[in-house]
Amino acid sequence: MGMKKNLLLTLIAGSLVLNTFATVRTVSNHPAGGSQYSTLQNAYDAANDGDTLLIEGSTVAYQSPSVWVKLLVVIGPGIKTIKQGFHRAELEFFVMGTGGGGSKFYGIKLQAIEINQNVNGLIFEDCLFDYYLYLGTSNNNNITNITVKNCIFSTSHESIYSSSNTISNLLITNCLFNGSVSLAVITNNPVNTIIDHCVFLWGTIEKLSNSVVKNCVFYNVDPVFYFGNNVLNCDFSNNICRLASTLPGPNNFGSGNLTNTNPNFVNVPFNTYYSLTKTFNFNLLPGSLGIGTANDGSDIGVHGGFANTFTEEFEPKVTPIIRVVQLQNNIVGPNGSINIEIQAGKPAQ
Repeated sequence: MGMKKNLLLTLIAGSLVLNTFATVRTVSNHPAGGSQYSTLQNAYDAANDGDTLLIEGSTVAYQSPSVWVKLLVVIGPGIKTIKQGFHRAELEFFVMGTGGGGSKFYGIKLQAIEINQNVNGLIFEDCLFDYYLYLGTSNNNNITNITVKNCIFSTSHESIYSSSNTISNLLITNCLFNGSVSLAVITNNPVNTIIDHCVFLWGTIEKLSNSVVKNCVFYNVDPVFYFGNNVLNCDFSNNICRLASTLPGPNNFGSGNLTNTNPNFVNVPFNTYYSLTKTFNFNLLPGSLGIGTANDGSDIGVHGGFANTFTEEFEPKVTPIIRVVQLQNNIVGPNGSINIEIQAGKPAQ
């Protein structure tokens, strides 16, 4: 088993090295070993800015550095990847510090991340947030250029939230939400957030100002019911509400919204939270009023968008996916050869 895992990580690492001058460091906390580092902390300590940490899936969560202050690329195996002996790679809670700006996370399960310092530039793609992405409490901090793409937020509470911070250029696109987006409303401090091509199952928008919400589906709740005076000066356009709604609601503007309209997903039951143990298909059935009616001419919902790469498997798009590794001979004599069969392919598209 250790030999197989070591080979798998080495093959993927090799493909990454061909495309970067930084160092790729492999991490596995499996008792049998099979990588350069047995803990995430050791790999993090050894890494330099710009390095890649390639993390193997495991049944045991990886303990994260308490404060992340290095610019690193972190790649896991995905969230619902179809491969031999698949496990997700889960990172425990950590705080993102200023030096961590520019970091990228792909195909990782994240318990929660808190940003309480000035951070410029983060990417989360094909990740699962088990709890939340917290954008801090201090008005003295500037959190800018954050992209959250093709991600799942499984909590039924606040998924992305902030108490009072300076947030700018936050892009949330092609994501699934069980919970809500709640960003502090400071009317003289533009939030400048774009929420595009997302699906809110039970979640909605609770606090937001001076931002754009477009091409999204609100499935099991009327978002305006939760607006109150906490959603201000936002552009709500080309969204679908399955329930009756007065979207864009008071204090906001927008056009092209469809309310009391079923988007007709291929397979998303009503009144259900997203779950990894269930099968969902967020494509639109023929005849859906969401087909081709996004403001960019694509479909409304997670499968739309000009540069959409959303898939229900949430496989990282930055590495090949090795599906199966099989040893063809279990006994090797002196100076013998090991024959290995590998089945690999590109990530789900």
